Amino acid sequence: MKEEILAKVAEYIINAGDLKLKPEEVTENLSLKDDLDLDSVGSLTAIMDLEEHYDIVVEDKQLLGLQTVGDVVA
Repeated sequence: MKEEILAKVAEYIINAGDLKLKPEEVTENLSLKDDLDLDSVGSLTAIMDLEEHYDIVVEDKQLLGLQTVGDVVA
């Protein structure tokens, strides 16, 4: 199940950041900002898409803690 979530998170991050990566290249330890060069707009876009896909709500205080792909998966 975790692998499926990672694949979906990778897909949304790649699309939001218009990244030239394959989903399997996105690993949990990558930094959204430093490794993937995802700006705040890209990060928010990915999170909003994930909220819609999984029918969840990510609280504002939780957004500040999302530093890596693994944080988003968790």
